[in-house]
Amino acid sequence: MRVLDLGTGTGNLAERFAQADAEIWGLDFSEEMLAKARAKVPNATFLQADLLNELPELPKFERIVSAYVLHEFDLEAKLEILKKSAQNLTKGGSIVVADIAFPNQEVFEQAHERWQEVWDESEHYWIADKALAACEEVRLEGTYEQVSSCAGVFVFRPT
Repeated sequence: MRVLDLGTGTGNLAERFAQADAEIWGLDFSEEMLAKARAKVPNATFLQADLLNELPELPKFERIVSAYVLHEFDLEAKLEILKKSAQNLTKGGSIVVADIAFPNQEVFEQAHERWQEVWDESEHYWIADKALAACEEVRLEGTYEQVSSCAGVFVFRPT
């Protein structure tokens, strides 16, 4: 399987896929992080790229993954990144995103109140029902699973 890791950072997730014999590609804006990823996963292809801008020329991927990166972007930017990335999927491929997320606005607000002392107001944590509805509007079908009190996993497929 060929896998693209968006916001690969130091390559922790890429390393797990490499251990499963996947062909790994990773994108990150930080050359310093990419140097660490290259040391950790020497057989992978790591490229410097800003996810908000045009992506480098890439092959097609069966999976595109991202872990704890996209909460840095507002919903509009998330949608653009997902739409752009989906163009690099093979038929039947999917985008899997694990991130700080809440199922709906009510749970989001409860979490904000509970963790207000450590809450980062500059981040754009996912509200799953809103994100899924917005993704449908840009022809990305999605599912969501809450995996902890503050994290969830999305799976997106182009329609």
